[in-house]
Amino acid sequence: MSQLDTTVVIPTRQGDGSPDVNDTLTDVSETAGGGWRRAAYAALATWTAALAMYAVITVFAWRLTKAQTPTIPEMFGMYKWQDATFYIEIMELGYHNNPDSLAFYPLFSMVSWVFNVVLPGGPLIAVAVVSALCAFVTLMLLFRFVDMEFGTETAHRALLYFAAFPMAFYLYNGYNASMCVMFIIGAMYAGRRGHWWLAGVLTCLAGSTRLFGLLVAVALAYEYMRQRDWNVRRIRWDVLSFAIMPLGLVAFSVYCRVVHGDWLAFVHAQDSWKRAYGWPGQSLIEPFRRLYHAVNEDGPFIPNEYMTITAFEAVTVLLVLVLVVLGFVGPWKVRRDQWFLLIATIVPLILVTSTMIGDQRWLTSAPRFTLEWLAPFVILARIGRNMFIDRLVLMLALSLQAIMLATFALHVNWVA
Repeated sequence: MSQLDTTVVIPTRQGDGSPDVNDTLTDVSETAGGGWRRAAYAALATWTAALAMYAVITVFAWRLTKAQTPTIPEMFGMYKWQDATFYIEIMELGYHNNPDSLAFYPLFSMVSWVFNVVLPGGPLIAVAVVSALCAFVTLMLLFRFVDMEFGTETAHRALLYFAAFPMAFYLYNGYNASMCVMFIIGAMYAGRRGHWWLAGVLTCLAGSTRLFGLLVAVALAYEYMRQRDWNVRRIRWDVLSFAIMPLGLVAFSVYCRVVHGDWLAFVHAQDSWKRAYGWPGQSLIEPFRRLYHAVNEDGPFIPNEYMTITAFEAVTVLLVLVLVVLGFVGPWKVRRDQWFLLIATIVPLILVTSTMIGDQRWLTSAPRFTLEWLAPFVILARIGRNMFIDRLVLMLALSLQAIMLATFALHVNWVA
């Protein structure tokens, strides 16, 4: 184990820079090995409880429709829907069968194909297993990172809030979310510890899973220069690790050119979803503007499904924005040397609030993308020292997650 691996946990600081006595800090004599054991145990407990909850909801969700009791395979088959169908199609047929599938980056399907070769049950089982395994590693990395930066008590709350988040079931159900978050947090942890070559490889893998995964490179660049006191003379050969980061995207682009004759086929595939772009913040303001006009129209105001889900998306993004601001100012702000954590949320947040789907879907999938942003969960965990806030967050989040999962499993409507 390298010398860096035995670095003690960094104490959490309050706004004035003093140690935060409310956080349980690791003993100075503890090595990183003990921290990883604690992270693995916390992750395993949370991961197991989540799987049990999802199993219960899946078994009983059909009762909402009063339909005939489905078989176990039919219950599990509920999750072959939306993006999961694309990943399975890519596993089975590659990108040749459906040009729209090029919008989905290859790494998740590639790994799932390998699991499908060795596991019984077919491709749906393979994508679910890959998602679940990546979810466990994600939880462990999240706990270890927050434990190192902010203390064990905050790490426990951040882990619970992350697992209870209404869209957290996407980490387990055949999507690439857990794989992407795993690589993003791993890259941030590696960069924070000064392991820049590893950070470069993990960022490359994140960018091979989702385009937004590559955006963590901006936060890592900030952290790299901060560690060198913003002095270009202190830059070393490890700066070349940043050249590794876009290689996954470059390789996919080369594939698109060779096979489909278009360097940007993965971008043009987004046209099927009528994706458009505006100015930063437009996607957040527009839903509130439309809701205001709907309320003030003549006749009774009757919210429809579109208004309900759009309001949820907008409120989620607004809450993330507020939490990021509180990361800079106020009693829960992070230290200046931890600003890269906030930057890792700000950059994708700008893009999400500049993106529109079709004519109506202004913030489509934004709540699901929130899983890729660590900062809101950290700031919320610091606020959660207040017992009332802690209980409120957990109860509301878990209730919403159960509703969203049942809605998703029954194919009732779009969730995220």
